[in-house]
Amino acid sequence: MPIGGIVTKTAVTRLLIAFHIVTIGAVFLRIDTFPLTWVPMYSQYLNKEVLNVPVGDKAKLRKGFEVTTAAGETEYINAKTLNIPNAAMRRIYTERAFGKGPAKHNRERDGLNPVSTAIFNLIREDPLTTVDWDARILDMMNETLGRRQGDPSYIVKAVASYEFTNLVQEPRRKGDLSNLYIERRTVVMTKKTP
Repeated sequence: MPIGGIVTKTAVTRLLIAFHIVTIGAVFLRIDTFPLTWVPMYSQYLNKEVLNVPVGDKAKLRKGFEVTTAAGETEYINAKTLNIPNAAMRRIYTERAFGKGPAKHNRERDGLNPVSTAIFNLIREDPLTTVDWDARILDMMNETLGRRQGDPSYIVKAVASYEFTNLVQEPRRKGDLSNLYIERRTVVMTKKTP
């Protein structure tokens, strides 16, 4: 009996069976760059010689970004001010502020075959190289706080300062963390003018 005119129940059943065979087949065959999804289906392990790790500083995260308004005043914007969870603030402060996007941006195109890469580039640009995190963070702060361009309280600059350490693979494998060094990095975020 037809469901909606031309489409029959048998046709819909066949379509759904074919779709599930193709999709589940990709999972069972572990085709991580399956062109219908373009998302990684499994977590990734990338063997890196040196790991760059932020060193936890709760006091620094509680204080937040040092921002400068259009009027030249300095204030601090933290998770409470932005009304976001502490974990989200940590990611914004230690990753986005330093130009590192979410993990999905790294995995999205990692190890794609040349055909998938070419098709992907037709659809949209690579987020690793095209996202302006400085502008996004400043826009997010201003929008969240209800500040508009032209207001004296409009945020024009934000500064993030955090400590990082580099862990080298061989000593790390042996559990030797005696040669750690701490490096303080500071980033000044402003909107780039075209």
